[in-house]
Amino acid sequence: MVNATQLIFHQEKARDAASRLVKCKQNRISVYAISLSMRKFNIKITLVLVDNEEDEIYRPCHIDDLNCMRKFLASRRHCYPPPGRVPDPYLRDNSILNYVDFNITVININSKISGLNGIIKEFHVNKRTNQLVIAVWFDTIDVPTERSVVYHHRNGRVPIVTSDWSRIIYRRTLITTTTPLSPTIDFRYTVVYGYSEDGNPRYGFGSGINNHPSPIVHGNVASFMANIDLAVRNAFLTEARSYIRIFIQNVLCGYDVVL
Repeated sequence: MVNATQLIFHQEKARDAASRLVKCKQNRISVYAISLSMRKFNIKITLVLVDNEEDEIYRPCHIDDLNCMRKFLASRRHCYPPPGRVPDPYLRDNSILNYVDFNITVININSKISGLNGIIKEFHVNKRTNQLVIAVWFDTIDVPTERSVVYHHRNGRVPIVTSDWSRIIYRRTLITTTTPLSPTIDFRYTVVYGYSEDGNPRYGFGSGINNHPSPIVHGNVASFMANIDLAVRNAFLTEARSYIRIFIQNVLCGYDVVL
């Protein structure tokens, strides 16, 4: 069905002609515009026809039916039976974050992540691209870390290293995955995108992160804190892949290959 139609007409026969034209456009169409001049009726008809993307979508399961989703995934790849929920908190040994805008790399050691039992918002197949789309909403992801090792990079020199505890909180986030079906599911080729609605991110760290005489360290930390919203968004884009992997492995499909 056409999403948007604009008709300008002055006579009844023109209305009938436009109606017949629209009814012929039931199949998938590209975005384009049509202008028709009909001298007989002394009118001009303008149609703006837009893709109906829903026609491309196949929903194999109801959005609340986890068992159906698990069966669908298991039919496309070998899945170990998942526990059903992510442990809360989820213990992660280490992770690496590269903050390229601030010339630092952070290695987080012993993080206790809470809030990874999200709500599935999308589970469908795009028939045109033959891709599985999974989107999961997380209200709050809290990541306290026992030790964050910060490498302050310098051109042509070894980095300056500082460390202390840290904590980052992501709020109102949506992680979307796109995985090709060919015909099996291979999560190694999954594209992941993370989006956060939070305009006031939470981030904190111990004084040891800034405890160094070098002005490079002080400058990096000051720049980081002055642009904390950018820093947290960059971190979430990196972490989103890890978070959705943990969710899928524990809720939908246990598998060995790291996403």
